[in-house]
Amino acid sequence: MERLTQKTVDETFVRIKAEWDGLVAASGLAELEFIRQNPDGVATHFLAKYQFCKETVEETNLEMPVLVEGIEITLEQKDVG
Repeated sequence: MERLTQKTVDETFVRIKAEWDGLVAASGLAELEFIRQNPDGVATHFLAKYQFCKETVEETNLEMPVLVEGIEITLEQKDVG
């Protein structure tokens, strides 16, 4: 297994950001309006997955940029049962 490097994180961020920007552009909405309206739950799902990855990467002492400036995403573990 390859060791995760900051270069890999940076390159991955560029691809993720491009995918996010494409989703926002395809919606025809401004970014914050896209998040607020959350069509088909895609914004919430995408941002939650990104935040999970960001937190996981940062546990390895690497830095992963914020995807959307001005919003805070908090993940909580929920017990089911």
